[in-house]
Amino acid sequence: MKNDNNKLNNNNVGNAVNNTPKSPNKEVDRLDRIEGKLDNLAEAFNKLARIEERMSHYHEGIARMGCRFDDHEERLRLMEEMTKRNAVVVSHVEKFGWLLISTAVGLWLWWIMGGNST
Repeated sequence: MKNDNNKLNNNNVGNAVNNTPKSPNKEVDRLDRIEGKLDNLAEAFNKLARIEERMSHYHEGIARMGCRFDDHEERLRLMEEMTKRNAVVVSHVEKFGWLLISTAVGLWLWWIMGGNST
């Protein structure tokens, strides 16, 4: 029992020491540290907001580039189709041109060789 009373007395002494009023300088220092931490936190939030804004702009830019790539791909597909159609037309025109040239050369040779000599 005696030991228990000693423990209680020691705890009371410890509590009495902890309950002593703090000096104003310590409280001011503590408030200054808290204020500094709040300032750092506010600065961190500002940086975070700027980073978020940059990320938003990056995402918008990427979305615009995606739309542009889609537009270019569509235009490229149209150009491929037009090129295929034009290749067919050019092929027919080329064949017709060779037909005209060979006919002209044949008529010219026929006229040089004597034409209608029957």
